[in-house]
Amino acid sequence: MLVTAVSANSISLSWNAVPTDLDDPVISYTVQYRPKTVADRDFHRDVTAGYREIRDVTGMEYDVSGLEAFTEYELRVISVNSVGRSPPSRSVDATTSQLGITVEIRLFAVDYYSINLTF
Repeated sequence: MLVTAVSANSISLSWNAVPTDLDDPVISYTVQYRPKTVADRDFHRDVTAGYREIRDVTGMEYDVSGLEAFTEYELRVISVNSVGRSPPSRSVDATTSQLGITVEIRLFAVDYYSINLTF
């Protein structure tokens, strides 16, 4: 999953389709997001708490809107098929810009400890 654009009130995401069993193809995706706080950076936090969900996303990109300006968010995606929901993707963090500023960026999760960022 990668962040493709950030504005004061939205974060644009795109992701690749996950390989699935042909008998149970992906029907839709669910985008989860939540604002990060200092407490979220603690290793003992509840990793499922506080997420908002946008369900029934049919493409592999989505603009999460209605966000607060200059706020850091954690975002992830879940695929849904006839069996149920997958575990969430590895999350990405993005910070909305100040009012009136739009930034085009590309953020790739290289592995668990590394990212590649271009802007």
